[in-house]
Amino acid sequence: MVAISLVLITHMVFSQGLENNAIQNYQRGVELLQQDRLLRAIQQFEYASQLNPRYAQAYWGLSEGYFLLGEYDEAQNSIQTAISLAPGNISYKNQLARILLAQGIVDEADSIFTAILAQDPYNKEALLGKGELLLATQEFSQAQSLFLDTLSLHPRDRRVLLSLTLVLEAAGRRDEAERYLQRTLDLFSENYQVQFLAGKFYADRDEFSTALGHLNTALTLNPDLTKALHLKTLILIQQEQYAQALEFLERALRLEPQNSTYWYSRGLIQYRQANIPQAIESLKRGLSIAPYNEMVRLFLESIAIDNLGYEDDVRRQLGEYRTRQGQEYLTQNRFSRAAVYIERAVSLLPTDPTVRLARASLLRAQGKIASYVEELQFIVNRLNVTTIELTDALEVYEYEQQQSVSSQWGIQQFQIPRDYIVMPIFYRARPTIHPEAGDFLALALSDLLMTGNRFSFTSMPELNGRFRSPMKITEMDEAFMLAREQNADFYLVIDMQEDEREVYVSARIYLARTGRLVWHGTVTRTGNERVMDSLIWLENQLYDRLPFHGSLIQRRDNRGLINLGQYDGVQPGDTLQIADPNQILLSINGITFSAEENALQGLITIDEVDSLVSSGTISSNSFFDTINHGDSVLFEEFLNAGEPLNADQPGQSLGQFPSIYAEIRDLR
Repeated sequence: MVAISLVLITHMVFSQGLENNAIQNYQRGVELLQQDRLLRAIQQFEYASQLNPRYAQAYWGLSEGYFLLGEYDEAQNSIQTAISLAPGNISYKNQLARILLAQGIVDEADSIFTAILAQDPYNKEALLGKGELLLATQEFSQAQSLFLDTLSLHPRDRRVLLSLTLVLEAAGRRDEAERYLQRTLDLFSENYQVQFLAGKFYADRDEFSTALGHLNTALTLNPDLTKALHLKTLILIQQEQYAQALEFLERALRLEPQNSTYWYSRGLIQYRQANIPQAIESLKRGLSIAPYNEMVRLFLESIAIDNLGYEDDVRRQLGEYRTRQGQEYLTQNRFSRAAVYIERAVSLLPTDPTVRLARASLLRAQGKIASYVEELQFIVNRLNVTTIELTDALEVYEYEQQQSVSSQWGIQQFQIPRDYIVMPIFYRARPTIHPEAGDFLALALSDLLMTGNRFSFTSMPELNGRFRSPMKITEMDEAFMLAREQNADFYLVIDMQEDEREVYVSARIYLARTGRLVWHGTVTRTGNERVMDSLIWLENQLYDRLPFHGSLIQRRDNRGLINLGQYDGVQPGDTLQIADPNQILLSINGITFSAEENALQGLITIDEVDSLVSSGTISSNSFFDTINHGDSVLFEEFLNAGEPLNADQPGQSLGQFPSIYAEIRDLR
């Protein structure tokens, strides 16, 4: 009997020891969560759950850690285990709803929040969760109201105050947002997260000295806060203090060596210091960690194009990657998307037969036969690739082209002058997670536009390549003055913001003559190809929205040849206006052309179309035929394009709501 009692006592003491150890691991995990050391926190919660498999709080901790890492499946599994152990715990149900919302399962998340609030109308976690849901579903005004109501119930709660600050700032109510931020700072000045968010708040306003003060305080409270180290790095890059920026970035990299964004920033600093080889190595490291990080790839491609030879291994690997992307979309008959990647590959490897054959296949699939023939001629005659299939195809299509419009008129259509839309590109630098990301997005756009036949960045097309690089501006007046100096038609200003999951791009087109806003659009994209998706959207907007004209380049009696063709949307049966080029001007609305009363000389009715030229019959508006070689030709729609856009209506302010849900979601 005594022996049995001793065994029972020993078992109870051992079990109590395990229980105590599980609690200690859990408490250590909570401390690590509060320090943003998520992986170590998860490890402690794992230990706690192994020591006591029925310890519900340990599974909550695992769920919270995985949630903050964006590993939502693991977060959901852990919280469901916690709920199975403690089915009455409302906090666990709130956590499940937030995880479901982060995965886009909105209705189920909403039903959980609603059920909790029906039971407890003042439940802070459910109210905050409901606010996050309203933001995620674009119900912004309702979200603001809910956060204000929640604050009246919980006036000293840190998460509520910070959520309201972020929402009001994103809505453009900056003075109110700053008041709530200051109130939060008064109450929680020793909280590193509050200090970090204050730093970010002022960095977004370009108030860098104030931002750095708060970030320094945050790092005093938590020296290993990598997001504060990186934001400080971004500000120092903006201020061109590269040596100091690198010092803080190296600290962040020691803590998170697998963060591709940090390697991007390291490459940028080294590039700005003119250390090209080290910049390339940093970017290669970033790309090896995250092959789908398009900003790292675009930056490395830009360096490769400007600094490496065609045979360099890095440049070759980059070009081959883009070729594979383009070929994949080509097999899916997604030609416009394939074109973006294949043209990028051509920029990287212009003399590579595989790349040029991919481009030829694309042109043939698009029905651009004249361009297809020109590409085959380049492959056969310049690259000396002479397979039977290629030479047979070239012979067949060259014969067909003998009946084309350009052959009938005896011209080389790809060498004739074009009437370009002159549009320099500008970007505004903002402290996004990839510093100067707007530069590389704008540069990729200019590279893409140079492959087309409509846009020029300067009024002297022969110098177009020299003006390829977009210009960084801080004030809009800079863009206006520079565009006027270049005698531009329009100018484009790009803003870009991003977080770990989204890219948000704002594009503004201005009439260069007056500085008047012609159009403003925004786009948000997610997924691995979000940057290139934004690029495709930008290109499409420019081609769809801006008016253009051509010229009468030859005339034979009542027959005329114009420098607009299939690529410009010209079709047989179209009738275009012929006008005196000295008497047409872009209208103040920027989407049509204005013409003096006597400017319209006649019409040309198109009956034959080639890739870049068309021919048709000319008819004069007057008894005396004054139509001359060099006169402008315009689509009717660009002389009568409807009501002007209201340039006084601002578009959605940059960075308003795409990532605000994510910021508030991650508060704790």
